[in-house]
Amino acid sequence: MEGFIVAVIVIGFVALFFGGAFIKNREFNKDKEEYDKREAQRFAEQTAIKNLEKLERLAKLREQGHLTEEEFEAQKRKLLN
Repeated sequence: MEGFIVAVIVIGFVALFFGGAFIKNREFNKDKEEYDKREAQRFAEQTAIKNLEKLERLAKLREQGHLTEEEFEAQKRKLLN
């Protein structure tokens, strides 16, 4: 009978340990997913800002006569695609 009680206690501790590890892992994965989403959003925003800055520089070059309208449009298409 004592062996049975010890076995039940050991199984209980093992279940508690692995159950806690499972919950922590699930929380970690959720946090990681949220972090990945934020990083993807930040990357998209930074890319959009950089492309806008490049487009502004191209427009300025076009206005100064350093780029033709066709060259400007070709570069604009590259940036926006």
